Amino acid sequence: MNLGDLLPVFVATDAAAASAERNGGKFSEFPDEEPTVKQMSDWLDVNLPLITKAHGEMMRGALPPGLIQLKAEADTDLTDYQPVAVDTTTTKTTMDSQRHNKAVRDAVARKAAATETLLSSIRNLKNGVAQDLIEAMSPRAPLRLKAMLDAHKDARVPECHDGIAMFKELIALRNTTGLVEESIDHDIAVEEMRDTQLADGCAVSEFSTPGLACMRSTRPSMPFPTPSRRTRWRWLPRTA
Repeated sequence: MNLGDLLPVFVATDAAAASAERNGGKFSEFPDEEPTVKQMSDWLDVNLPLITKAHGEMMRGALPPGLIQLKAEADTDLTDYQPVAVDTTTTKTTMDSQRHNKAVRDAVARKAAATETLLSSIRNLKNGVAQDLIEAMSPRAPLRLKAMLDAHKDARVPECHDGIAMFKELIALRNTTGLVEESIDHDIAVEEMRDTQLADGCAVSEFSTPGLACMRSTRPSMPFPTPSRRTRWRWLPRTA
């Protein structure tokens, strides 16, 4: 990857500054290109409530209340509302035909305007979330950010992105990142306990305290459930 590949990120980051000024930098800084399970979980615990509060309807695939009426106008069925040939039999029939055709043109124009306004409003909402994610991810995860920006470009407007889809992609990372590294950390911790020699007649706490510390730090990343108190200890090294 060269510097040119990151230019879209830098351009988008410039746009993020204006968004940050408006929204106060909504999301906290993203932890890393490859965050650990705990880092990812902690970040989502802080930021998922924020986006749910601000854009909960869009996260569920629905429209914000303010756009529902606009969508109704955009979805107006004009199939049976068509212009007619002007009837010039009398002045009245001529005026009636022209009045009807003008009403049809106005209805078509209102539908087109509502459709464009709806699409623009949705695009702006999604891009606003994208700008907040750009600010949150640029410092520590520019490569992941670039991949997400490339995957969620707006098809019609340059430098616009679907921030809702980007955030959903981050949600999907929960419990999937950092597993290899954390498994290695777990193995190291267990081996260290296994190789530690305890003196004869040592206190119980000399074994139980390190065991508890090891369990608390590694059990959240274990690849299998530990539902009961008894099974939680099966992975600890035996004393005899």
